Amino acid sequence: MAAPAPSSFNLRSILEKEKLIVTNFMDWYHNLRIVLRQEHKEFVLTEPFPADLPNNALVAQHREHEKLAEGNPVSLHVIKMIGYTESLDKLGFPLSRELATDLILQSLPPSFEPFIMNFNMNNMNKTLAELHGMLKTAEESIKKNSNHVMVMHKRNPNNKKSGQKRKLYSDEITSTSNSKTKVQKTGPAKDAECFFCKETVYWKRNCKKYLEQLKQKQQYRNSSTSVDKTPYEIWTGKHPSLSFLKIWGCEVYVKRLQSDKLTTKSDKCFFVGYPKETKGYYFYNRKEGKVFVARHSVFLEKEFISRKDSGSMLWKHRLHEGPKGYGVHLQVWNLVDSPDDVKAIECKWVFKKKIDVDGNVHIYKARLVAKGFRQIQGVDYDETFSPVAILKSIRIVLAIAAYFDYEIWQMDVKTAFLNGNLDEDVYTTQPKGFVDPQSAKKICKLQKSIYGFKQASRSWNIRFDEDLGKAAYILGIRIYRDRSKRLIGLSQSTYIDKMFHMHLVQQADTNQIQVSHWIAVKNILKYLRRTKDMFLVYGGQEELVVNGYTDASFQTDKDDFRSQSGFVFCLNGGAVSWKSSKQNTVADSTTEAEYIAASEAAKEVVWIKKFVSQLGVMTSTSRPMDLYCDNSGAIAQAKEPRSHQKSKHILRRYHLIREIVGRGDVKICKIHTDLNVADPLTKPLPQPKHEAHTRAMGIRYVHD
Repeated sequence: MAAPAPSSFNLRSILEKEKLIVTNFMDWYHNLRIVLRQEHKEFVLTEPFPADLPNNALVAQHREHEKLAEGNPVSLHVIKMIGYTESLDKLGFPLSRELATDLILQSLPPSFEPFIMNFNMNNMNKTLAELHGMLKTAEESIKKNSNHVMVMHKRNPNNKKSGQKRKLYSDEITSTSNSKTKVQKTGPAKDAECFFCKETVYWKRNCKKYLEQLKQKQQYRNSSTSVDKTPYEIWTGKHPSLSFLKIWGCEVYVKRLQSDKLTTKSDKCFFVGYPKETKGYYFYNRKEGKVFVARHSVFLEKEFISRKDSGSMLWKHRLHEGPKGYGVHLQVWNLVDSPDDVKAIECKWVFKKKIDVDGNVHIYKARLVAKGFRQIQGVDYDETFSPVAILKSIRIVLAIAAYFDYEIWQMDVKTAFLNGNLDEDVYTTQPKGFVDPQSAKKICKLQKSIYGFKQASRSWNIRFDEDLGKAAYILGIRIYRDRSKRLIGLSQSTYIDKMFHMHLVQQADTNQIQVSHWIAVKNILKYLRRTKDMFLVYGGQEELVVNGYTDASFQTDKDDFRSQSGFVFCLNGGAVSWKSSKQNTVADSTTEAEYIAASEAAKEVVWIKKFVSQLGVMTSTSRPMDLYCDNSGAIAQAKEPRSHQKSKHILRRYHLIREIVGRGDVKICKIHTDLNVADPLTKPLPQPKHEAHTRAMGIRYVHD
């Protein structure tokens, strides 16, 4: 056999690089046709293999075409085929062991077909020498009994290393009868045991209990009536485990794959489903906006169920209570036909929870809110201003009540805005879900204002009904009172807990925070946790007088070199008004910074004195209010209305303090730095000094 041309050899390398696998059959077949076409052997794929060769065929063709004749010894034939493969190897065309094995098996006569079938089915990985020995053994078995076929058993090769040869065992080649001789069946032995009921003498297939159970199962399959048990319970007799089922939409804490000391170990996500490809659950991360699969998680199902059960019925009750009360008891609207030139304003339901002293929800509110942004000024409303109370005025009233031991009552206005009468003609659509079926085309003509209107606050402030009760919790502040000592304490521990858990821990994205910033945040959290049980206490003073303190730190901001101002006003032993802010201008000296801070504090004195004098319960309002400052230069600037060389550049608005001092509203006094209560509002202090100043502001534990 002649060797192929070099060009053919290069083309054959294509098949070596891209061997046949499961997914590349078409590409491999295409490359094979190219190689065969180059070697002029494409007829191998297109023409059938001839049954007989012509008389003038070459000897080599006869060798390639010849098959082992029936009855000839298989050993010589296999040795000759192995010699062909070795010759091809020497010529540079080696055959793989699988291909050589397949050529030998295909050249065997029909009597070896059972052997070939079992050999391929067991996927036996044998060398050519081992195959030679197996064929010799199979040939002896075929000669002894022509009615038998060869059945091969595959041993477990785990105890042999790969690539090592081993001896053939006698049980690898066994013979089974291929005849149709009937085998006489025998019954069960006397000691045979039923696998179903564990009794002897009969088998499971003859067990009456087992057959009865099969009959019941068959009846269940054919029956269309409903049953109390699931198919799984009827078939197995066990209750199915549903522990893997979770409540869709419940909150879950999913453990992070990687975390460090500064980040949380888990993320708060939502359960959204089950994956089909793998074990675990689908979770939705709201921060990152993605859905992922995870296994290690903690489901907050109890919290989800309790929250849903506790609120759903109450929300439903409030919804049905609202429209009925609006239309019947409060006479908020009347159903009328829609005028031609009027477009009704739409409305929607808004839900809100009110919490008690301990932070627990005790009122569920369902408000009907109008879309007031569609109102036109001059057509739907005219005036919208409504006076509101600020928190420092409430603190002043509480300090006075503690001094005189006054009764404190809070006002809870039920459906507050619905008590305000309207002067304009305003129309809205009927509430969603509560449309009157007999008057579905009519609209609501409002007699009183509802939430969302521009003029609602003013209408409510003019006229309202009140529901009175003892003050215990107002604007998120808990009120504690000890009437025997005439003390009133204010606590915001509930707010601190809410801020600590929700805003600073769960919702903070620590990946975007620098380490220095995160350390500062942790220090704030530690301080809040340590002092959350402290109260702002009013009481214990012999005289009801307002004292003010002002201070400033020079150029504390390193970026724009601006100073920090701070003031605090105390009444009856506790702070009622305070402020800490950066100044709007750059101060040239500490005197100028203190002067600017004192000017801002003097304007606060004017408001406090006017508010207290209108209450008419303090006799000290007739004399000037003391404002303490620890800078002598700033005090001199405030008392002397002369222009100095170092103060002529100060903005004129800060010189208002001179007028306030001149008319007798404020008396600015000198105080030592260590006694200035406003010092913590402008700069960091040592802990003992800081605690002394906060105690002077009235911040302490109630038992102290």
